[in-house]
Amino acid sequence: MGILGVNRIRDELAWDGNTPVKQQRMMLSLTWDHRAIDGAPAAAFLGTVRDLLEAPYRLLI
Repeated sequence: MGILGVNRIRDELAWDGNTPVKQQRMMLSLTWDHRAIDGAPAAAFLGTVRDLLEAPYRLLI
C-alpha cells in the first residue's frame, strides 16, 4: 500500500549551457510501507507513472 502525491505544474528556470530556458515541472512523491514491499518496485512504479505523465498518449496504446 502506498500514497502517491502529485503536485501542480509550475514554470521553472533551467540552464542549457549558458542560456536560461523556461521549463514546466511537476513533482511526484510516493510513500510506502517498507515492511510490506522493498523500495525497488515502488521506485519502478513511480518511474512508470512519470513516463506516462510525460507522454499521456501512451495510455491510449
